[in-house]
Amino acid sequence: MENTKRRYLSRLAKGRSLPIIVLVTGAISLLFLVAIGSVVNHSALFVTSVEAADNSPATLVDRTRTADPGTGFAAIDDFERIIYVKSTQSVTSIGRNNNVQKRAFVGATLDYEPAMPVQDVIRYAGGDVNAAYDLVAMRCRPPDPAKTEAVLATWPNVFKALVADLGSTYTSTACPAAKGDAVDKKVYCAALAFVDQPNIQPPLALQAMMNAGVSLLQLQGGAFQPTGSTVGADVLYDLYGIGDGFSGLGYSVKNSYLAGNNISLNSTQILAQSVVPEYLLMNVTLGEGGCSCIRVNPYTNRDQEFIRWNRVLEVGSRDSCTVLSHLP
Repeated sequence: MENTKRRYLSRLAKGRSLPIIVLVTGAISLLFLVAIGSVVNHSALFVTSVEAADNSPATLVDRTRTADPGTGFAAIDDFERIIYVKSTQSVTSIGRNNNVQKRAFVGATLDYEPAMPVQDVIRYAGGDVNAAYDLVAMRCRPPDPAKTEAVLATWPNVFKALVADLGSTYTSTACPAAKGDAVDKKVYCAALAFVDQPNIQPPLALQAMMNAGVSLLQLQGGAFQPTGSTVGADVLYDLYGIGDGFSGLGYSVKNSYLAGNNISLNSTQILAQSVVPEYLLMNVTLGEGGCSCIRVNPYTNRDQEFIRWNRVLEVGSRDSCTVLSHLP
């Protein structure tokens, strides 16, 4: 994991560090305490082993992959998203404002702190920069997790989302779908039929999941009425923005889309470039998602400059994105 571990260690250094205790034998057993983190955090002289473990890189990584056992939603509640839009396109929700997209991709803010260049954030997320378009950056801290329903972007979670989102049109009694049925009905029935069977051999469980995902992408049928799509892959793009670079493993595939083209990768490259988690959030308004949003006009080397998520939080608007001439 190229720079992620350094970032987590940097986050740890910002908060608190383990104290170095110097013990002196004799009448005075404890002579003095040197606290590395005391300059940053004066509220506590000692940091227990439990507190340190709570902020270890492994624990932080685990937190980004864990679901709340009560709700099934992602345990973290601080997300970021960067997209590029034409100057004429309005942005008032997390995803596209077209009454079709149901959910949108986001990343975990903590994966991109300390600050990184915009182009690095975009490429870790499996996208690429567009210097000619407006840059839209949003940091979302949902006040009501039930409205955003954040989940790790895995195939099993996509299947569940499809059943929920297409369930307003179809029910289980409509399945199995017939040959001439609409493609979205076929997608619904395929998602409903998926069973996530456990196996002591992870490759076999993953094989079943991947086979189900690939089959769903390849479905063909009558037009999905809102968009006219006739292929399963296009329905997934319409509903969630899922494209060719989606692995379904819950990780973005770094550098899988560059210079306007999808990059052909082998399995070794895909696994090595699966660095940061990605999530799906309901496509709610910026306000409902607790999203502070900025919109930065094109300028020279904009995408090579650092994006600071605390500044996005401070400067951004929750109604429509704050328009800026430069990154804050």
